[in-house]
Amino acid sequence: MTSITDKALPKGTQLRGPKHTYTLQEVLGSGSFGITYRATYTQQDGNITHKLDCAIKEYFPDCYCTRNGLNVAPHSSDAELFRGGKVDFVSEANKLHELGTPSDHIVKVNEVFDTNGTAYYVMQYVDGSPLTDVVPRRGLPYHQAIDLLQPIMEAVAFLHHKRINHLDIKPDNIMVTRDEQPVLIDFGQSMHFKKSGKGTSAKKVPGATDGFAPPEQYAGIQTFSPKSDVYALTATLCYMLTGRALPKSTELTRTAIEDALRDKLPQEGLMDAFHRGLSISTEDRTASVEQLMTDLGMESTQQGTGPIKNGTKVIGNDRPAQWLKDHVATLSAAVIGIVVVVAAVVLILRPKPDAQVITPDTPEQVTVPTGNETTTTTPSKPETVVQQSEPVVQQSNSGTKTLDLGYGTWVGGVKNGKPDGEGRLTYTQKHRVANAGLDYTEASPGDYVDALYEEGEFCGGELYDSNDHKKATIIP
Repeated sequence: MTSITDKALPKGTQLRGPKHTYTLQEVLGSGSFGITYRATYTQQDGNITHKLDCAIKEYFPDCYCTRNGLNVAPHSSDAELFRGGKVDFVSEANKLHELGTPSDHIVKVNEVFDTNGTAYYVMQYVDGSPLTDVVPRRGLPYHQAIDLLQPIMEAVAFLHHKRINHLDIKPDNIMVTRDEQPVLIDFGQSMHFKKSGKGTSAKKVPGATDGFAPPEQYAGIQTFSPKSDVYALTATLCYMLTGRALPKSTELTRTAIEDALRDKLPQEGLMDAFHRGLSISTEDRTASVEQLMTDLGMESTQQGTGPIKNGTKVIGNDRPAQWLKDHVATLSAAVIGIVVVVAAVVLILRPKPDAQVITPDTPEQVTVPTGNETTTTTPSKPETVVQQSEPVVQQSNSGTKTLDLGYGTWVGGVKNGKPDGEGRLTYTQKHRVANAGLDYTEASPGDYVDALYEEGEFCGGELYDSNDHKKATIIP
């Protein structure tokens, strides 16, 4: 029987995109609607030529088309379905490209183009192995599986905040890099939705993977449905714990879930979380990824859909290290306070070389010149008074500074005269929080945002009013 990989383009095939010419090297994987290749391209940096890797996904729904040489042509009876699916493929790839992402756990799309009668999109090449190769036959321990999947859950929560459903979450579509970072790939089935809940393009060719897709996905998702991805994430976690996929969702029973997870959960109450996440009824299913994480006992390191930071190590117990990273501003402030107190004590008890020490035997007025001013004190008992030749200024090495932005005051990291890193921006006048992107939230005077900036660019944060009540999570 001929597989779809037998119909793949041969090694050495060149594809011309808007930015680069790509040379195909090998097939990385395939599915019902496409083939993914590893490819190389060259990039010039002055007189130095760099050879770089990337991944390219080709729209190739095997059941609707054939290949003749390099060209792809639909079966005459399936031409409309093929063209509709191609429109969806290009549309969603373009939206992912335009969206970008601040997360290392979502694959980046670099460009999309049309050639050979079909469509392609170029992604970063993830050097690693799919989750199916990482999970042992008997599954992973619960806490190790949780630590590995949590960055993906937080990435999906970010996508949902942007009204994007992935709709193809499964072990094959989660790559684990050589430094143990999970990355969500393959957005060929993803859909973007308007605020009304309707898709920006209607899927002409719905797709679903047995064992990971919820029942409603087999009929096609037409409205924004975070619960569909919740089901797939829960099913993926089951696979990680057991080493095998669950039955098809239309055949899944509570008994099957309990049989699969018996002796796999550290707490008895966790079974309820899996029943809710895998409910065949959307009404009874867990409503959001954030709620699923809470039910599973996860301690979110990213505040749900807040700013997603890069480079979080995921295998092993690294939560103390992540907590330290997330609270570095608070800890720095505490350290600065201690340093100031210690410095003050040192200045009193250890005079500078050019200071004059006056030690009166009885209480009397002592005049101490300090800079250009004169201070008169009457000590209640004999003590050491330090005459300083110049005032002492405490300088913090933490990088925390105060910056007047005109519409508000920033207290935090500063680089090249712009906010950088973590800090707090308190607004003095009405102003839009994010300068670009999909979020148009405006802050009022007295509101503040605990935010993350990169050289003046707002990356996201939590907006509060003057009474410390949370108003919104902001993602540009």
